[in-house]
Formats: sequence, C-alpha cells, structure tokens
Amino acid sequence: MSANWPRRTQGTSFDAAREAVEVWLDLGGFIDDHKSQICERLEACEKLARETTGDGDLTFFAAGLPAIDSIIHVGSARTRLNSATERIRKGWPDTDPLALLSMLTFRYIVGKQKDLLGSSLDPEKRAIWEDISKRVECVNA
Repeated sequence: MSANWPRRTQGTSFDAAREAVEVWLDLGGFIDDHKSQICERLEACEKLARETTGDGDLTFFAAGLPAIDSIIHVGSARTRLNSATERIRKGWPDTDPLALLSMLTFRYIVGKQKDLLGSSLDPEKRAIWEDISKRVECVNA
C-alpha cells in the first residue's frame, strides 16, 4: 500500500478503510456480528447532533468516536492493533494512529451501512444515515 492512501478520493477512501478494518485489524466479522448495536449507537449520535444548538458535527464525533474506539479495542486482537498502529507510525509519523484507525473504521461502517442494515430502510433511518454519511465523508482521514 502506498504512503499516500489516506489522501485518495472518496471512492478509494473506502478501499483504504476496508483494508484497515478487514485486513489490518480483522474487525469485519466483529462488526457484522454486532451490526444492530453499532448502527443503533451511531443513529443515536446523529439524533443527538441534530438536537444540539451547537456544532452538530462536533457533537456527532464527540459522541461517536468513543463507540468506534471501543469497537477497535474490543473487536481486534491486541497483536493486530499493535501491528496496525506501528504501520501507521512508520508511514505517517505525524499522525495519531488510533485517530486514523477510528476514522477509517467510521468510514468502513458508513460505507457498509446498506450491507449492515439492508437496503430497505424506512425514510427516517434513510435520512439519518444520509446525514451520518455526509458527516463522516467530509473528514479527510
């Protein structure tokens, strides 16, 4: 993998997220096994962000990133997490490895939401996931 993959376009950004989550961290199965709880938690974060009188993006990420961090720490073997963080430290020494892994995991979950939730969402959930997608995709991981 080239050292510039985090800066690629959104189409390949999901490829980078998939590699980090499925290959480096081996979290794909864990996320599939816990998809309803993960999606419910992110939906709750979005609802909270919509209700805030402050910065909705800040509220969303402040509420959502701890959940993503938990997914990484609980679902990934310690050796995989250590290897992934070391790989990031070597390739991008000025980057916080856990922050980057968290954003890539966020992108992965958002990119897979149709697989996780099914394609027939009710209009309210569809709108929630469209807003979640916009928030996550605008961040340059």
